[in-house]
Formats: sequence, structure tokens, C-alpha cells
Amino acid sequence: DFSGNVTIGGNLVVNGDTTTLNTTLREVELLRVDATNNTATAGIITQRGSGDILNLFDNNTEVLTVKDGGNVGIGLTNPTERLTVYGTTSDTTPILGLRSGNNHNTISNGAQIAFGHAGVNHYQHFIHTRHNGSNSHNAIDFYVCDGTQANSVTSGSIHTMSIVSG
Repeated sequence: DFSGNVTIGGNLVVNGDTTTLNTTLREVELLRVDATNNTATAGIITQRGSGDILNLFDNNTEVLTVKDGGNVGIGLTNPTERLTVYGTTSDTTPILGLRSGNNHNTISNGAQIAFGHAGVNHYQHFIHTRHNGSNSHNAIDFYVCDGTQANSVTSGSIHTMSIVSG
């Protein structure tokens, strides 16, 4: 056991199954976790109490919260759903960006949103977008499951509606 201040001028390597670090890091330029084994998990956070699992701050503003139980909040500290993204009426940029989609005449399995059933990806419904470089033939397509358990946009789903420009 050692009690007191320690200064290490080089690399520190700690080997063992359990290492306890109970400290506050101040004025840290970079904290990097580098898992060199391609099967190892790079970071695990276990909360055994009832406090928040993770809080990320930008200066003094909390920007991401993972509550006890797993609810995630972006832009708020007390999310009530599995994922809550906070926006305001004065926002000038989108709150959520989904960067995907097909060109205007292609339908593929790359839906931007998939709604699963009972916590799994069975009997899914989909929202899919198609894009064109002009103001015509852009679309938002809606698909519902036809009863096929392991369905996709192009197999086991019914194209029920499209909203199309031009």
C-alpha cells in the first residue's frame, strides 16, 4: 500500500483482473482507451447503485445523460424514454439527422427507420426515403409488415404510401 502523491514521468502499465480508480481527472488533454485485442471491449461502465450511469459535459452544460435503467437523453438531464432528444422552438438545425436513402428510382433494404415488434427486429414496419438532385421525384415511402416474421423493405412488407414531390 502507498498513500500520498505519486508522479510518473513515463508510461504506466497496470496488470491484473481488477483495478479500482477512484479519482477526479482535472485538466486532462486526452483520455484514450486503446483495446489492442480485436475481441476485447474497449470500455465498460458498470453502475451498481441508482445514480446516473454516464454524464457528458460541454464546459458546464450536460449534453448527454445515461440514467440508471438505461434511458438516454441528448440535450436534457432527465430522459423519460429509452432515447429522448431535446430541441427547442428556436433551433435552426435539425434535431436528428438520418444520412441515408436511395436515389429517386431505387428501392432497397436500406430503410432509415425500422420499427420492430416486442423488442426485436421481427414483423417490422419501415420508413424509407428516395432522393433526386432536383425538386421532383423525391419521396418518403412507408412500408408495413405483411405478417412475415423476418421481413425487410423489399421482402415481407407492403408499400402502403408514398409522399412524392413534383
